[in-house]
Amino acid sequence: MYIPDTLCMNQRRRDTDESGAVLCLYKTDNDCVMKFTYSEHASGQSILTALKEPECGGQTDALTVLLAVVGCILVVGVLLLVIWKLVITIHDRREFSRFQSARSRARYEMASNPLYKQPVTTHFVETDFNMYGKSYNGEVD
Repeated sequence: MYIPDTLCMNQRRRDTDESGAVLCLYKTDNDCVMKFTYSEHASGQSILTALKEPECGGQTDALTVLLAVVGCILVVGVLLLVIWKLVITIHDRREFSRFQSARSRARYEMASNPLYKQPVTTHFVETDFNMYGKSYNGEVD
């Protein structure tokens, strides 16, 4: 028996009673796949048995695909941000502990900072002028 556009396999099916049944797949016009078996009866009669309803592959919805891609990108982005924040937090804690240990090892008194310099300086101007050593305009005789 020949059925056009079908794929038949000569395998014995466990779910059918016929010993010579052949499993076939048929693709319909609307892209559905129908599974059936056929066999020849001893009297010469052909027996077709549909195994289940046609399997129609539903078309993928463009909105579903778009939302899935955008969702995956967002999840990956948020995950990368969380990992970045974790790395920065660990680095900052290490730096702060190094700062604390360096501050505890400091040898100067905590009240005075060796890097701090007073903004106001005092200069003493000589107020007693000697008539013999200096003149009033700064010239030496």
